[in-house]
Amino acid sequence: MASDLSSGARSGLRAKWTSRSRPYRVILHARMRAQTSYRASFVTDLVGTLLVGLTELAEVYVLFSNVPRLGGLTFSQALLVFALANIAYSLSDMFVGHLDNLPTYIRAGTIDVFYLRPLPLLAQLVTSDISLRRFGRLAIALAVLVVAVVGNDIAWSPRTVSMLVIAVTAGTAIVGALFTTASALQFFLIEGSELTNGFTYGGAYASQQSTQVFPNPCGSSSPSSSRRPSSPTCPPSSSSTFLGRPSSPRGSGG
Repeated sequence: MASDLSSGARSGLRAKWTSRSRPYRVILHARMRAQTSYRASFVTDLVGTLLVGLTELAEVYVLFSNVPRLGGLTFSQALLVFALANIAYSLSDMFVGHLDNLPTYIRAGTIDVFYLRPLPLLAQLVTSDISLRRFGRLAIALAVLVVAVVGNDIAWSPRTVSMLVIAVTAGTAIVGALFTTASALQFFLIEGSELTNGFTYGGAYASQQSTQVFPNPCGSSSPSSSRRPSSPTCPPSSSSTFLGRPSSPRGSGG
């Protein structure tokens, strides 16, 4: 008797979820079909994002071709950071990156169309488009992740695997939240998309580089500060934690 009730409840929830998600699935399917219908344009966009990923990977290679270690990271460890950051950014940009179009909707007055539909505004905006061209950059990040995992001496365990999954999932959620927050601020800012882009695209770019590429936020860059130990508030290197090794001080460049 109890099993019949639980089975009926599950069936009801499944039917309810299917009916509620159907409008979004129809919209996403239409967008995906529209993007792939013009094959030459789609391939061009895909190659463009592929080249962007290769260019950013070349930046990391150029940095480490001059020094064996930077910011406590070797080249293989830097590849791991690069891959995880790019996977998180590519997934977020694919699913919610088009929220950047919200300022255009507001200026043109087409945002009212979304309010007229009996569906949540954010859900409509998220499912209004999907950027399949981001698969090019995602493919580069996945390939680099495979190379980094093979090239690093990682002590694999259930904890390590779960940390890898959590890093990608949490990174995708964080970047997606940044995109959503930046778009929501456009209701209050006048032509403020460039300001918010510094946190979305700028943050994504900064996360894939070693911390020593940028000014040290944990201490002063004055000569006198070099004689003092680094601030205890500086967090350890994420890749060192993943690799199970003690992190080097942030100020050590090799």
